Amino acid sequence: MILVSIIIALILERLGARSAHWQISHYANGYLNRSVNLLTNKGLFGTATGFLIWLLLPVIAVGCVYFLSDFALWQLVFNVAVLLVCFGCAKQRALYKSYLNALTRGDQTAASLYALQLGQKRTQDQQGGETVGQTLAWVNFRFYCAVIFWFVVLGVAGAVFYALVRTFADLVSDNRDEVIAKH
Repeated sequence: MILVSIIIALILERLGARSAHWQISHYANGYLNRSVNLLTNKGLFGTATGFLIWLLLPVIAVGCVYFLSDFALWQLVFNVAVLLVCFGCAKQRALYKSYLNALTRGDQTAASLYALQLGQKRTQDQQGGETVGQTLAWVNFRFYCAVIFWFVVLGVAGAVFYALVRTFADLVSDNRDEVIAKH
């Protein structure tokens, strides 16, 4: 069932599950916006342990829904839907497409900027730099391989937990100055 779920989810993701509703960031941002008061006040969720508990609440909810269903077809559909959401990397896909378009136009400056937005730390020309292929391998690992690993090891709840942690880590790294100012 695990392998079948992964294969179906990968096929459907490649065929076009690219709308906002198939992206984990859509749900994670909604969850964060609805519970910002719980996180900013110095209550239970204002601590590191509280944040971990807050992060585990959707994971526990997804795990309960999965384990309460006793029908194999429903579990398969649920696995595929959750994997599609956890795989969601429309932003990175659009950046890569823009990178390729910039290369086609011969615009090396724009291509370098898109590569940096994809997650490249230093360009290939700089000392200790990396190629775009290395950056893409890392993006694929983060959005596909790691999700599959945690899905195989911990089930659908593990995939959701990893995807939430990845999404919030990206949010913190993108808005580091704002997050530090708030806390």
